Formats: sequence, structure tokens, C-alpha cells
Amino acid sequence: VKDFDATVKSLQDEIDNLKKQGINKIILVSHSGYDMDKRLASALDGLDIIIGGHSHSVVEGTGSENIVMSKTNEPVIITQAGENGKYYGILEAEFDSNGVIKKVANQLFESINRKKSPVIEYVKKEQMGESPEIAKISEIDPMPQNRRLDPCAWTDMIADSMQEEMNVELAIVNAANTRKVPKEGVLTKRDVEESSPMKNKLIKTRVTQKQVVDALKASLKASFADEEGAPGILHFSSMRYKADKKGNLLELSYIDKQGKTVPIDINNPSQDITYSACYDDFVAKADGEYPDLAPKFEAEKFNYDKDETMCNYISKLPQKDNLVVKDDKRIEII
Repeated sequence: VKDFDATVKSLQDEIDNLKKQGINKIILVSHSGYDMDKRLASALDGLDIIIGGHSHSVVEGTGSENIVMSKTNEPVIITQAGENGKYYGILEAEFDSNGVIKKVANQLFESINRKKSPVIEYVKKEQMGESPEIAKISEIDPMPQNRRLDPCAWTDMIADSMQEEMNVELAIVNAANTRKVPKEGVLTKRDVEESSPMKNKLIKTRVTQKQVVDALKASLKASFADEEGAPGILHFSSMRYKADKKGNLLELSYIDKQGKTVPIDINNPSQDITYSACYDDFVAKADGEYPDLAPKFEAEKFNYDKDETMCNYISKLPQKDNLVVKDDKRIEII
């Protein structure tokens, strides 16, 4: 919400419109974040329920946190169900004759179906066509508990694919870009695309050692200080690091093309040492979440994202019919 007052006016006009039609049970589907939803609820008249998103908050039960009194002192129930289908929710509300909520129950349940749904896969195939098979996964680490803060083996492999396919010394991926980790069994192109659905464009440039260290330190501090872990830690190819849960970077090293581990002085990183690097244009924004990675050298932009490098990379692996994707401890959070 960029202009709060204008948003409130627009919403109130729509609510008033519905009320004129005799509708007195009004639900807002929002993508503004939990805190903003609470502000909106208290500024509006006639709204009953907000089903929210964006902040990926897990809002279970009812209480002073998610029952907000409206402008006319009527209760507004706010709920969210986390992210990536990890939970599904059931919200039951009882209204009086004037459309005011009198009773409410808000429950979240963890999704227990961790395997592909045959029904959903059939619908996808019917509506979007057959998706090419890339590999067969025999073993894979699942999505971590917090995809923004915890190391993810699939995201590490994405970084490796970018380095290999773009022919650079270093690839960087923001953890939050991975929204889903594929399951064991047949891996299709669509599975890869769904794992990283935020379609950006890759860039190829050079980064200084200092840029990398500054970006890593800033992302760790910000992510571990945030309740949800935003903006998310960084994953690298050809680099290993150790950090603590307060967001302090403790160790960092670069793995060169010969496989040699080269320690980096995290307290005095070099501005003269550079690496050819690849990351996406979202990470490269000067006014974005990782401003230290705004290109300082000439940058070439490509008209595709990391799902393409991942498909190409995996399809060439000799072990693609028995693919194992496990955490290699390149990131350690202690």
C-alpha cells in the first residue's frame, strides 16, 4: 500500500457500494501484509474478515492480535496461512442479523500430503500440456523449516547451475526465490519452473570481494532480525560461509576452479579482487533488498531466468536418472 489514505477511501467506497445492495457480510482478500491489514481493519467501516498474504504470517486462533475493532467499533477478523501451501485454514464465523460477527473459530492445519497429487498433476497436464522429463530424483532434502533463513540443498544446486551454464566464477541466489522443492520421483521442466516461479532475468557482471562480503553481512543481519526472515540469506556457488543466529558472519571462503579453498578476510575484504558473477536482476536492484550487489561493472542481461539454467544443467548430469540433492554444508548457521 503506497498511499494509505487513498487505499482506505477506495476500499470504503466499495464496501459502501456493497452495503447499499443489502450485503452485510464483507470479506477482503488482501496482499498487503499482516501489519498493514491491521491498520486497514481499524480504518474501515463495514468490513468483517481479512484473508491476508504477502508477509506469509502464520495466524492461528483468535485473540487481541488478530481481532481488530473497526472504525465503528465492530470486530474484524484477520487471518493468514503462512506460505507455499504449508498450511490450510478453516475459518468459521457466526454473524447476527446486522452482519456483525458474534462467534469465530480460526484453525490452521499442516498440509500432510507431501507427495505430488495425481489429481493436480492430471489437471496440469490436461490444461498446460505434457512437461518434458528432466531427471529422476532418488533422494532430496525437503524445503527447510524457514526457506529464508535455513540452508537449502535445492537452492545450492540452482546456484551451481547458474555458474556452470553462464560460465562464471560465482553465482548468487537469494533464498526467498525458492518457493518449492521438488519431490522424489520424476522431475519435469514444470517442476523446476514451479520451484522458482518469480521470473526475473539473469545478469552477468563482475563483483568485488567487498561487494560480496557487504551484501552477505547485510542480508544476514536483516534476515535474522526479521520475524519472518526477510529478505532472506544468500546462497552461492563456489563459496562457503558460517554465520550465527544473530546474523553475524563468522567465516567465508572461496573455492577456486582447482577446488582450492581460499579464506576471505571478512573484516577487510578486497576491493581489487573481483569475480565474474551471475545473479538475477531482482538481486541487482540498487534500491532493492541487496543494494550492495547493484552492478559496479558492465552488466549483460539475458532474457531468461535460473529455471532454464537448472533444466540445462540437470539434463547433462551423468547421474540424472538417480539424482541425489543433499545439503553439502556450504552454509552453516550455528
